[in-house]
Amino acid sequence: MTSEISRRTALGVSAWAVPVIALAVATPAQAASADAVAFAPSVVIAASRDQRLAVSGSAPGADRVLFTYPAGFGGPASAQVDAQGGFTLSGVHCPVGSATGSIIASADGLRSGSFTVQVRTGEQDTGSITWTTDAVTAARVGSGWALPPQPGSISSRGSFLPDVRLSYPAGYSGPDSVSVEWTRGSGTAASIGTFVVPGITIDAGSAAGTVKATPDDEQFIVIYNPFSATLAVTPA
Repeated sequence: MTSEISRRTALGVSAWAVPVIALAVATPAQAASADAVAFAPSVVIAASRDQRLAVSGSAPGADRVLFTYPAGFGGPASAQVDAQGGFTLSGVHCPVGSATGSIIASADGLRSGSFTVQVRTGEQDTGSITWTTDAVTAARVGSGWALPPQPGSISSRGSFLPDVRLSYPAGYSGPDSVSVEWTRGSGTAASIGTFVVPGITIDAGSAAGTVKATPDDEQFIVIYNPFSATLAVTPA
């Protein structure tokens, strides 16, 4: 299965019947430099709204790799590097519609590396939402905990460009909603919006929980996939 996906990725197949996992695996011919993080291949084709994109890379001598995402994309904040110097970035969230973005990976002692995701458009007028990272650890503040401002992205191929509503587990508090700064797309290109949620606090005695971000679209003008984005929070 892996070889078939890699062959299609290399050929740049554009006809996606259903979203699939695009898993790119490094080969000896694509061996990375010993002083840099690298991905193989450097360009990956993904389906519109794909939430499961996975790409392999190498980071020789590193323990963990950190990821930085462009607006409209999101996923894990980091990945563990194995004993052979390899790692897999899995669960990348792609925007709806046609879009291109570069995901950057960095590790201590190595030059940063990146790969480009080319998202192919679908036929539905839909949208997506994601936190920039999937999980975060809250810092101790007094008897409770607090989070730094948490960024995220929302995309839409429709004309309706909403703000974002927030919901919290018991013991958590923060703003009910935040505004979105939109960059409107043209043609089949998605409109991409970015948002930041400040001031999330956690009461003493509260457990790990999930903060949910949802497009403020109660009339379902746009179909979002996923309908909401979840941020896993762990008190330190």
